[in-house]
Amino acid sequence: MCPAPNVDVDAALCVLPPADDGGFFDFAIPYSDLKEVLGDQHTDSQMVHSDTLKQRYTYENTALGLIAAAGGIPFTIENSLPGDADLIIGLDVGQSFDDNTDSDSATSEGIRVGASTTAIYHDGTILGHTNTGAQSGERIPARELMRILRQVVIGYRQRFDEKPEHIVIHRDGFMNDPLDEVEEYLREEGVSFDIIEVRKQAPTRIVSTEGYGYSTPSKGVACIDRALNRAFLLTFGAPEDLASRGTPRPITVERAKGSTDIGTLARQVYLLSQCHIGVSNTTVRVPISTSYADLAATAAANGYLPKTTSLETGIGFI
Repeated sequence: MCPAPNVDVDAALCVLPPADDGGFFDFAIPYSDLKEVLGDQHTDSQMVHSDTLKQRYTYENTALGLIAAAGGIPFTIENSLPGDADLIIGLDVGQSFDDNTDSDSATSEGIRVGASTTAIYHDGTILGHTNTGAQSGERIPARELMRILRQVVIGYRQRFDEKPEHIVIHRDGFMNDPLDEVEEYLREEGVSFDIIEVRKQAPTRIVSTEGYGYSTPSKGVACIDRALNRAFLLTFGAPEDLASRGTPRPITVERAKGSTDIGTLARQVYLLSQCHIGVSNTTVRVPISTSYADLAATAAANGYLPKTTSLETGIGFI
């Protein structure tokens, strides 16, 4: 099931036994081991369990995931994102725990991996991902930030034969990472930048008013606070079939550094939340910049992605 030597393989499609088989096949075809072996060979993969093949959307979503794993982009944003961003970079830290460790000590044995996945062009095209080695703590070390940023900028230059003029950095949660060297590097390169915090929680809910009552708004609505450079944004909800009918939970988008208007930055985040290329029937609550960074970091922590030395174009971890 693994590519033979000297064979040019863009991606692997692996059909696995039923997920709920009572553990009979666990010893024979473990998902994790197969992912790790393919990752060591730098072969991105798409996994599907045989018992899901008759479900609605399985074939469409499997095809989309396989295209992404091979480095293809099945769709992008019409025209381009608003604003001046040539490149958007997502940063997050994923973690993995030893399944064989008892619960009392598991938290001390977990490993974390900092990742930048989503180097995203201004029309939503995913240029690739990078990831660091194992680390401790939620802060990405300064040297690793510099390394992954350089990989992304070099990858952009190789693709477009020019440097990006403006970069937007999305950080999942709060930006507590040491950015002094990164900012100095970007200034030396003549690249302007915005640094944005994207948080899954917001201290508020958003509703629509109709006459004397209230109703659940459709996604794409935001409350903009320009005084604090912050927005509360609905990225998931009606009219999606899978959306909960309860009051939708907005996310928080906050500009930590930079000068781009928060309304423009919120629009960028919303459009990127609608660009999940691996699924045809739903979107994600957060932009794919941080969503895919989280998935890449977790995959790397589990050993599915080797440490990168350059921008990798396959997105086989979604």
